[in-house]
Amino acid sequence: MLVPADMLAAQSKMLYQINKYYGERVQTRMGTVAKTIREVCKVVQDVLKEVEVQEPRFISSLTECNGRYEGLEVISPNEFEVVLYLNQMGVFNFVDDGTLPGCAVLKLSDGRKRSMSLWVEFITASGYLSARKIRSRFQTLVAQACDKCSYRDSVKMIADTTEVKLRIRERFIVQITPAFKCSGVWPRSAAHWPIPHIPWPHPNLVAEVKTEGFDLLSKECVAVQGKQSAMEGDAWVLSFLEAENRLLQGGNINIFATKDDTLIYYVSIGCRRRCLSILKTLRDRHLDLPGNPVTSYHLKTLLLYECEKHPRECEWDEQCIGDRINGIFLQLISCLQCRRCPHYFLPNLDLFKGKSPMPPDMLQAQSKMVYQLNKYYTEKVQTRKVQITKTIQEVCRVVQDVLKEVEVQEPRFISSLTDYNGRYEGLEVISPVEFEVVIYLNQMGVLNFVDDGTLPGCAVLKLSDGRKRSMSLWVEFITASGYLSARKMRSRFQTLVAQACDKCSYRDSVKMIADTTEVKLRIRERFIVQITPAFKCAGLWPRSAAHWPLPQIPWPHPNHVVEVKTEGFDLLSKECIALQGKQSAMEGDAWVLSFIEAENRLLQGGCRRRCLSILKTLRDRHLDLPGNPVTSYHMKSLLLYECEKHPRETEWEESCIADRINGIFLQLISCLQCKRCPHYFLPNLDLFKGKSPSALENASKQVWRLTREMLTNSRCFEKL
Repeated sequence: MLVPADMLAAQSKMLYQINKYYGERVQTRMGTVAKTIREVCKVVQDVLKEVEVQEPRFISSLTECNGRYEGLEVISPNEFEVVLYLNQMGVFNFVDDGTLPGCAVLKLSDGRKRSMSLWVEFITASGYLSARKIRSRFQTLVAQACDKCSYRDSVKMIADTTEVKLRIRERFIVQITPAFKCSGVWPRSAAHWPIPHIPWPHPNLVAEVKTEGFDLLSKECVAVQGKQSAMEGDAWVLSFLEAENRLLQGGNINIFATKDDTLIYYVSIGCRRRCLSILKTLRDRHLDLPGNPVTSYHLKTLLLYECEKHPRECEWDEQCIGDRINGIFLQLISCLQCRRCPHYFLPNLDLFKGKSPMPPDMLQAQSKMVYQLNKYYTEKVQTRKVQITKTIQEVCRVVQDVLKEVEVQEPRFISSLTDYNGRYEGLEVISPVEFEVVIYLNQMGVLNFVDDGTLPGCAVLKLSDGRKRSMSLWVEFITASGYLSARKMRSRFQTLVAQACDKCSYRDSVKMIADTTEVKLRIRERFIVQITPAFKCAGLWPRSAAHWPLPQIPWPHPNHVVEVKTEGFDLLSKECIALQGKQSAMEGDAWVLSFIEAENRLLQGGCRRRCLSILKTLRDRHLDLPGNPVTSYHMKSLLLYECEKHPRETEWEESCIADRINGIFLQLISCLQCKRCPHYFLPNLDLFKGKSPSALENASKQVWRLTREMLTNSRCFEKL
């Protein structure tokens, strides 16, 4: 689908502005930082030379390679970290059992004696190499070196910290951290990476990153502070600095074959590094706040998550940088709102740990918001629910009468629309005036469920080996290849419903909607009901959703997962937008995968259902836009993703609903901006497929206006 001309013009202006900003602000910052690095490194190298004279085991690894210093990290324009790589880690085993988030320990290998190690005096009675002991010794050496080095008048040790920190020329702070490089090893706590169903990074790049390995740093770990652990002082902090930098350098590896069959490898780089430089500049100019809540490392981490959300190299071209930066800042707002920012490789490690807690004025605002939300729920949400309940009663009477007539003509289509304690099985509310009724068919048993991933969001039903067509209840709908055709069955059902509409008691108020292969009724000229034939697949789980649940995410609970997978899914006979335009012979035979019951079961517990009701009400009142870009199902899908981001039940109490709603709307803006919304169980299926770019763009502006109001005004629900 072509992008409208006005959007292209806006994109072109944004590209010009970003390039100008990069030339004027970013490169100026980079030039200043480069000068500072040279100045700072001269001093640090001189100090480390003095350290090496006193203690040859601490050999300086701060060397310049093509204008870059190995082990140097820029924290901000006046703060740096230098990693000093130590030798002879070989006699130690790397132990990473997950008990210390973001940390690991080094234990003397079995059969090895302390005397065999270069670091004998730093090994504890239990055989662990103590990070704190090494750091303490190194701190003493650096303090002495500062008094002896050539720059002693301009360099001072910073006291009141167990870290080794220098203040240079009263302007720059440099932390020097002893470390071991662990090449060719990958920690167990990061074993889940990369996530199987996400196509970024390329497998070749993954292999390079894992070969690069990680570092073990001797520094304080905020995540371990306050934990009564005997290992706290001995633990080494895991650092993936080189791995992260490697990921942000490369893109896809494309292989081309020439006429003489010579293979040419071409690496497409993308603008990830450029994007990071812009983010760092924006942070230094606008987010250098008291308490240092947002660091360059937070932005780098969110950039890596954005790379996963946008795996294709074309999404990192120059013209896309504006959208990527918007997406990262939306992620940042969401993280700040929920006061949690997960590490990229170690998602159980919160990068906001240790930041100042919520101040009293925020608690007061939160209390006001809870009152406003409860009032909104009573006045607006409950009113909507009551109105929909009345509509459902009215609509279902008509549909039941139509289906009764269908059953008279064709007994194989038995109505399953029955009332259970005020709820109708198979009925889904799309909007207050639009509904879908699923009627469950019998005898799927002689057919095999085939889900090979070639049809996104769909599967086929094939006659089992050794079974004849005549053994199936649906013999005339089975193709020559042995597939049960969803389209043929729907076509027959459509004919039956059309005849039933003319015969039923409500024939004056119900009409079939033409110009569609779906079975749609218009009732009393106000309500639309789609009736969809389906098979219930209880106790099965499709291969295309086999990755769920993700191993590193603690929600949902394993017992809950078993219930959901036992519940299974449905196969619907309806048009699949994802298949439109694909030249597939299977398109007409394919059945659409539906996880409605599984999703509903997941949303039980806490205030998740309440949250969904509020989201649906906000959608109906403010986001019922031309082209229908935002549906209740989009809201439900993003709510499920929010459940993964906030796995604890305490995060779904009444007092947290406003934060969860804000998080979902920020996700929605991000999805609308990048024009992609992944299905919860089938992330390769885009729920925005078939929506016009202009409708999505207009929706993103409207959602942003709504979100800004909710973020900045605690009384916003009085107007919404």
